[in-house]
Amino acid sequence: MELRLVEASSLYSDQSIWSDAVVSLMRENGYQNWDPQFFQYHYIAYPYQTHSFLLLSDDNKVVGHIAYRENFINSTGVKSCWAMHALIDRKYRNLSNFFYLVRNAEHHLIRYGYDLILAMPNNSAAGIYKRCLSWNDIGYVNFSLSSKVQRSATRDSQLFYFTKSSEWWEWRLSVNKEPNSVRQSFTWNDIEVSQFLFISTAHLENLTDLNCLTNNQPICTWDHLNYTAKSSWWGCRFMSRSLTKDLDKEILDINKWHVDMIDSDAFSCKNVEIT
Repeated sequence: MELRLVEASSLYSDQSIWSDAVVSLMRENGYQNWDPQFFQYHYIAYPYQTHSFLLLSDDNKVVGHIAYRENFINSTGVKSCWAMHALIDRKYRNLSNFFYLVRNAEHHLIRYGYDLILAMPNNSAAGIYKRCLSWNDIGYVNFSLSSKVQRSATRDSQLFYFTKSSEWWEWRLSVNKEPNSVRQSFTWNDIEVSQFLFISTAHLENLTDLNCLTNNQPICTWDHLNYTAKSSWWGCRFMSRSLTKDLDKEILDINKWHVDMIDSDAFSCKNVEIT
């Protein structure tokens, strides 16, 4: 059976038709957290451009989906996007169909002028992306479990980071401007932890006693001292796919980057304290 790839918006003028098809596909393949509200949040309400591509069977059934969300890297002129969910129905799932899905979606992104795709894939997907689809490891953004917020937990000294508009903050947290900090508290292995998803440079610089933020709880955060070429006890693998030959090579160096936890969809931002 021959499959074909189409951009969802070009096939259906009514977004609810293809969004329902994608939600059904995901749920039928084990992603029970997917529902219309989940799809609405990630792909419709998102304040920048999104691109959803569908893999169709001969009878026009949606049997695969891959999506990207536009993001903005500060002061680079690089047009970039974040790779989101990629899935093929288990009946059609093989490497050949997966390569077809990814490569043809990338051709569309090139037509739209994108220079770079970024992602934090799981380890199994990361291996395939690297070995077979010409992706590169930028590095690992590893957790730091410490007694205080490190100065290197903010972006002020780094060359590259994701800019966030007021529209982005409204989408992510329902606030109308950049907050001072976003944190959530939880219990991990009987340890009470304060996890900082975001902390602004100005807020950190105004604090004289960093320990006062945590009530003596350990802090779980990302900081530049723990950005490495290899993973530690737990970290996010940060990868890229260059769509142009003229890309600044420094953008592929993990030591040039700052990534906030809140940039990653691995963190739901539920039950957070915003100051």
